[in-house]
Amino acid sequence: MEKYSNFLVAPNCLLILGMALVLTSLRKKRDLAHLRLWTNALLLIVAEDVAFMVYSTPLSPLLHEISHACALDAYYLAGVAFFWTASGSLRLIQRSEIYIALCAVPPLLILTAYGMDVRIRPLFLALTISGFVLSILASILLHRSRRYLLGHCAIWLPSIWFAYLGNFHLVAYYSLFGIFAATAIGFYFTLPRKRWGRVVVVTGFAVWSICFLTHPWIRDSHPDWASLAGRIWDLESLVITIGLLILTLEELSAIHELDALHDALTGLPNRRLFTDRLKQALARAGRNKSRLVLIYIDLNRFKLVNDMWGHDAGDFLLREVASRLGSVTRETDTLCRSGGDEFYLLVEDFHLHEVGGSGDFQQHSLLLLEQIRTRVEADPFPYHTPDQEVRLRVSLSLGLAVYPDQAANEGELHRIADRIMYEEKRKWSITNSVDIPA
Repeated sequence: MEKYSNFLVAPNCLLILGMALVLTSLRKKRDLAHLRLWTNALLLIVAEDVAFMVYSTPLSPLLHEISHACALDAYYLAGVAFFWTASGSLRLIQRSEIYIALCAVPPLLILTAYGMDVRIRPLFLALTISGFVLSILASILLHRSRRYLLGHCAIWLPSIWFAYLGNFHLVAYYSLFGIFAATAIGFYFTLPRKRWGRVVVVTGFAVWSICFLTHPWIRDSHPDWASLAGRIWDLESLVITIGLLILTLEELSAIHELDALHDALTGLPNRRLFTDRLKQALARAGRNKSRLVLIYIDLNRFKLVNDMWGHDAGDFLLREVASRLGSVTRETDTLCRSGGDEFYLLVEDFHLHEVGGSGDFQQHSLLLLEQIRTRVEADPFPYHTPDQEVRLRVSLSLGLAVYPDQAANEGELHRIADRIMYEEKRKWSITNSVDIPA
């Protein structure tokens, strides 16, 4: 029975495969690019488990060597896929595939040679030196940062020394240590703080890298510890898989929370989030004895655009209006799409000098409204249909209320801003002979 003990990893293999399928399902439901890399990496770990079961079974020497090489290469490629995900800046640069290929080929050749039981010191020396040179050249030519250069030096210079000493086992496993340690560091800096998945993933990769580093020492000096080290080794793949699943669920939860508080069309805060921010802003204004302005914005002619050019044109117009409105707001202001063609703008700390000129706040309120109106109405919105370009135009009906000068609370702010906006809307409809829905 002992010769079949290697098949004890089969349950772990099936569990990892199941979680990879879960990540694949989540990727189909939500466009998360990194899930593809995570899934591929987990499948490579499954491939390593299968190769391990093959090379640990008494078979022909050639099949043993091939499966051993495949297992080591699968481990390294999984580490590359994880590292690619962990390094956000790497995924964004052009020709990142070339950089990865140049840096990964020498370690793969080393692991293949070691797995195939090739023990030629000049070959390992040549591979380690070429790996060092290629990695440095790739980092320089592709303008990678200094930390990449230092990382390559930390991996390849010891490997060259191990190859010179003829310690082929340490050369092979040090390359695995390097890629998994780099992945742990990458995830530590790139994953969102205050998430349990980050703690699990970073710890898992750090411990796994230590397993690779200590494997030659345990095998050569403390073989009686090999069983315990093997159990830790197998456990790490499960820990990392669970950590990745936790991270994905936490990210999906954050996305759903964001969607619940923002308008799907424009990306602006929705009325629910705006109401919360208005309450907080009123509390701050009360404590700081400062002014707060609520502006109600409604588009004129929007129904005409929908009727003439369709809802796609209407959606385009809403997005473009939201963009122009956003260009006249500060980071501390809150612009909200409350529904349909209506927007709210919340301006905190409304001081006289912020809108220029002199006089009382009513004059500056009018100046602020004019700035908003000019930004949206001055230029048309070019909309392309299959047959022609249409230059869409809208005008604005605006209502403004100021706390505490005109309103003492949230309800009064809304009532005053709504009343003023609808009065302006009525005047516009009379001037343009347009009926306003009751």
